[in-house]
Amino acid sequence: MARGTLSFPEIPVHAYANPIGDEVTRLGADRLRAMLRHMLVIRRFEEMLAAFKSSGSHEGMAHAYKGPAHLSIGQEAAAVGAAQALAADDRIFGSHRSHGEFLAKGLAAIHVLPADDVTRRFESFRDGALLDVGCRSAHGRDASATAETALLFSLLADVFARDRLFNAPISEAAIVATAVGYAMSGGRALVELMYGDFVGRAGDEIFNQMSKWQAMSAGELHLPVVLRLSIGSKYDAQHSQDWSAMLAHVPGLKVIYPATPRDAKGMMTTAMASNEPVMVLESQRLYDTGELFHPDGVPAGGFALPFGVPEVKRPGRDATFLTIGPSLYPAMTAAGELAERGSRSR
Repeated sequence: MARGTLSFPEIPVHAYANPIGDEVTRLGADRLRAMLRHMLVIRRFEEMLAAFKSSGSHEGMAHAYKGPAHLSIGQEAAAVGAAQALAADDRIFGSHRSHGEFLAKGLAAIHVLPADDVTRRFESFRDGALLDVGCRSAHGRDASATAETALLFSLLADVFARDRLFNAPISEAAIVATAVGYAMSGGRALVELMYGDFVGRAGDEIFNQMSKWQAMSAGELHLPVVLRLSIGSKYDAQHSQDWSAMLAHVPGLKVIYPATPRDAKGMMTTAMASNEPVMVLESQRLYDTGELFHPDGVPAGGFALPFGVPEVKRPGRDATFLTIGPSLYPAMTAAGELAERGSRSR
């Protein structure tokens, strides 16, 4: 390869010097005033978060906000300016300071949409659920003000971790990271990655974040995250691995691998009540297996089984088989064969 050099054109700095009159002509005074107002709304929102984070209260309302704040106070113009280049139907993904970006995008869209369109969009979204939380009565027939209230309310609900159930994008890292952040800010998360093989796609989020934050915070933060994985050799090469041994070696993770419907319900109930992260492994080969060990089947009401307490499925005297997951069934077959040969086993 021949030697050579790379050269770059000059990069101007501090090049913006448009007089305000030119901006008024280009954008209009109304739009510029709206942009300033949007910056002030974001600043006020972040000052509220800062107060909750630093003192645990804001204007007389107490709230233990344990999640990350990631404030962008003083940088509101970046989010508001970027939002001016977006159309109302554009989609955005936020950075780690995303609440400011979401507010900027939402406020900008509300400002440019006709009032009838604003009302239609909020009424069609989840059958008007956002409008039915007091937003209508607060602002009467002012569609833009009603929409802004709904936008702020939905973001507050997200920040303060109210009950939510939603479909996540197919990104294992994003799914687990969302669950971890939600749990750290006071929520309780149940998420599913479909196949255990995809644990590798969320390695840092599971092994470095979900498993460690409780210890790293000296117990100040809880991680009530239940992560479901299907395990087995039923589909193809990238959907059939059993990583239970590896997961069991990660400090900070609890791992359960039930083998019967009764065990699955009881252990899942315990997992959902735990304040620690629990990996729930589900054998693909057992999904169509009924309850074979308890004549009454699976209890219909509330039912929990403690972790770490083995259940004797077949009593015996001469041998003990310890099993997890689907290995229970070949072990039972082996015990039967031994019994036929004159050995009592358990």
